[in-house]
Parts: sequence; structure tokens; C-alpha cells
Amino acid sequence: MKDVDGFLAVLLWHEYQRGNTAALDTLVWYNLEDVVNLQYLADVSCNEALARLAIKVDPLLVHPKYSVDIPFDAELMNQLRAGNSCRRC
Repeated sequence: MKDVDGFLAVLLWHEYQRGNTAALDTLVWYNLEDVVNLQYLADVSCNEALARLAIKVDPLLVHPKYSVDIPFDAELMNQLRAGNSCRRC
């Protein structure tokens, strides 16, 4: 998921609307990966905020990051990141 952001999700949605079903599968993968790691991000953010407090507060247990093991189209993501529309559509 390195270098993948919300803008790429918008591009994937537009690709899907143009008829590329692989774009929807890849968008679902992106969103699922984002959601399953929200707990990790919340834990890290909270601990950073707690560390800035003037009083000592024990940090939260940080939940692990998870990987999502469903297929996605890495080539499509690379094309969209490079600013190219999908050539298969």
C-alpha cells in the first residue's frame, strides 16, 4: 500500500465506471486494507497524544497491522499513479 492514497481510490472508481471490473476489485482491496488498520492508526495516534501530556499516562497496547489477502491489480494501480488511464478498457 505504499504510495497509495485516497486520490488513487477516486481514480479506481472512475476506471470502474468506464467498465474496468478489475478497478472495483482493487478499490475494494484498498478500502478493506484501510479499514482493518484503523485500530492500529488509532492506537498510535492516541499514544502520541498521551506522550505530549504534562502528566504520565501509560500508553495503549498497539494492535498489529494486518494485511489483506485478496487479489488486486497492481499494474492498474501503477498506471493510474503514473497518470495514465487503463489501456485495457
